[in-house]
Amino acid sequence: MVEHWSPKPGVAGSSPAGPAINYQQKRVYIMFKKTVEFFKSVKKEMSYVSWPTRADLQEGTTVVIVMSIIVAIFLSLVDMGFSYVIQTLLLKG
Repeated sequence: MVEHWSPKPGVAGSSPAGPAINYQQKRVYIMFKKTVEFFKSVKKEMSYVSWPTRADLQEGTTVVIVMSIIVAIFLSLVDMGFSYVIQTLLLKG
């Protein structure tokens, strides 16, 4: 079998079916296109969201603050109780 070399050194053969493709540019284009589609779908989905009213937000915030204070007081009392018990046991022991 005989090898056939191109008449121009350093030139590789290519398929004449289409132009040369810069794959890096194609990947960037595809990623950009996907990003645009993502934001379009986010915008569409955000229109379906039922947003709370200002009164609902104030009520929810009040509940969270009050419950946080109640839990903080409860945990402080439990901590003081355990501290008292441990100190009593260590001083007697």
